[in-house]
Amino acid sequence: MGIFLRFLPVLLAVILVVGAVLVVLNGACLGLTDNAAGATENVAGALAGAMIGAAGIFIGSSLDKLSVWWNARADLEDRSQKIRTLVTVELANVASGLIATNAHLQNCISAGAALPLSDLRAHRPLPMPLTEGLGVELLNLSSQQVDVLSTLLCNIRRTGQNVGDLIELNRDLHPLQTVTLKNAVSSDMEILSQVFEQIAPNRRLSLQGQAPQLAVTLLREQAAR
Repeated sequence: MGIFLRFLPVLLAVILVVGAVLVVLNGACLGLTDNAAGATENVAGALAGAMIGAAGIFIGSSLDKLSVWWNARADLEDRSQKIRTLVTVELANVASGLIATNAHLQNCISAGAALPLSDLRAHRPLPMPLTEGLGVELLNLSSQQVDVLSTLLCNIRRTGQNVGDLIELNRDLHPLQTVTLKNAVSSDMEILSQVFEQIAPNRRLSLQGQAPQLAVTLLREQAAR
């Protein structure tokens, strides 16, 4: 319905132009000419001119609306691109932290060792204050982008809270607790890969001493370890 209303003035203009042509071609048949007092008044021509003038008004209105729509769309895309650029910087930092945390937890699990409290403090998930601070500006992104980004923010916050609760216990982590935490971190990495897929699909990250990989691929490979 919205598309129909947007193009309705153009449709009316076309109808008026076609009608004007038909009036000119068939004016005599329609009785639109008058030869009174030896002078010929071309009523058909006058009517056709009025119809074309009206068509011009409709076309002008459509062009104005199209210009406003196009400028608004361009502005939205520009704002969306700037937001994605800002968010991507923070996503890269979070990704590096999660990858390092995941690898360290996996090493502890493989060794069957307890996770030292000092290590737990050092590997607390990074918050995302820049992204959270954008608030309603995030609505300039697509609904899919907002959805995955909101899910990531919630999960990162929950994992950080869980780590905080474990730190308050003031003791090293039991191997089973380490497995639970590792699963949570892996889940966050999978969600983060979905965010990269939506917001920065071509962004590359690299592990130390390795060639850069697409962030989406790297996160999923590391989460599956």
